[in-house]
Amino acid sequence: MALTAIMWGDMLLHKETLKPQTDNPYYCFCPSVELQKILLDKLSRSVIIADWEYDALKYPIETAVFFKENGFEVLGCPWDRAFRNNDSWLQTIKEHHLKGGAYDMAKRRYGVQSFGNECCFCMGKRFCF
Repeated sequence: MALTAIMWGDMLLHKETLKPQTDNPYYCFCPSVELQKILLDKLSRSVIIADWEYDALKYPIETAVFFKENGFEVLGCPWDRAFRNNDSWLQTIKEHHLKGGAYDMAKRRYGVQSFGNECCFCMGKRFCF
């Protein structure tokens, strides 16, 4: 069985990288532009970037487009409680030919909430976390 690495994208981007639209606040936690360059240069393009920009409400989701333009396969991870975010993701995935799930509900644990086995299915593939 072949395994595919998936990585959250927020840790790879510095906040100065994008000129975001006013309606789209982005979560970018890389501490410097220099470290971002090193990480993106060295990271294998076989790694899928899971992009979870929950507060981005306006098309396009620029972080996903950035990763796609830099040679990565992108897994869109909208929030299940924000319909405008879902609409922006669906349009971004369609218009920018992103691969991965249009509605990835990667199961995670937050506080006392437990969602069970941490796996999701996207594009007919099983991804486990």
